[in-house]
Amino acid sequence: MYNLMLVEDEPIVLEGMLKIIDFSAYGFEVVCSCSNGLEALKLYRIHKPDVVITDICMEIMDGLEFIEQVSEEARDTKFVIVSGHQDFKFFKKALSLRVTDYILKPVTAKEFRELLIKIAKELDAVASGLVVSEYKEQLSELREIENNMFFNKLMHIKPNPKDLKEHLDTIGVSFPNPYYQVAIFKMNSFELLAERLGYDSPSVLLSQLYLKLTELSHQYNHKVIFVAPEGYVLMIINGANKDNMISFIQSLTNQIQYYYSQDYLGSVDCYAGFIMDGVNDIPDSFKSANRLNICGVLNNQRGLYESEKILFQRSTKSYDYVKEMYEWIN
Repeated sequence: MYNLMLVEDEPIVLEGMLKIIDFSAYGFEVVCSCSNGLEALKLYRIHKPDVVITDICMEIMDGLEFIEQVSEEARDTKFVIVSGHQDFKFFKKALSLRVTDYILKPVTAKEFRELLIKIAKELDAVASGLVVSEYKEQLSELREIENNMFFNKLMHIKPNPKDLKEHLDTIGVSFPNPYYQVAIFKMNSFELLAERLGYDSPSVLLSQLYLKLTELSHQYNHKVIFVAPEGYVLMIINGANKDNMISFIQSLTNQIQYYYSQDYLGSVDCYAGFIMDGVNDIPDSFKSANRLNICGVLNNQRGLYESEKILFQRSTKSYDYVKEMYEWIN
């Protein structure tokens, strides 16, 4: 039986966890619970729990400060953050403190039970000495989550070039070229497809799409691929020649469509944003791609939808332009 500590400042949430979850059934004994980091600090030093599940934002002392305070004396303790805050700065701090898991609220009872099963297996592995490979795998997963959060934030906020370069250096990617483009790869009806294939979560299909795009585009060095929480895969491309960038996207779209049509896994469309001439304009390229995605340029079997050709395309004659837009809207 492993000792477990709960730190949660909302009494209803804390009471709910204690009533709904049978911790002992998963190998845990709740040795203490408290409502702020300062109280948690005192109780931690008394009970020395194997696992601490804590919120972040609390009065007096927050969860991250509490973890930081005990980190030196808690090398064998697993810390799990359950928080309603999807802020990159919180996640980055949690990663630096070697937090085991970072889970966003609201958390269902099923998700909480799955979390306990996962932690129990990890603790069992530590007890059996099988920790090295599992730790490396876990660290890799956390790094991937960190990348997703960083680049998803980049889609909406003008980047700080220094921060961007530091992060790219960390993951071994460079952006030396003058042009930038964001492309959205979206699997059609992936929730229904996941259900048809018997997957517990549609995120499995998104992960497969992410891995396949990574595999197919491995020869193109200056790019970043990541998963968006809205349910699609995003790619930032950095190129020296606009025509080559367009050709690369067209070729990649053709390959991914062929792969999915062959395996009867559905279809994947690509919405390519405007090609921009500066790193600060990456969010604008994303916005133009997302306009096509949201507007739903549907079912013409083309696969690739380019902002340059569809959004705000201007003809020399206004009549031709109006006619073209009328046909497109229909």
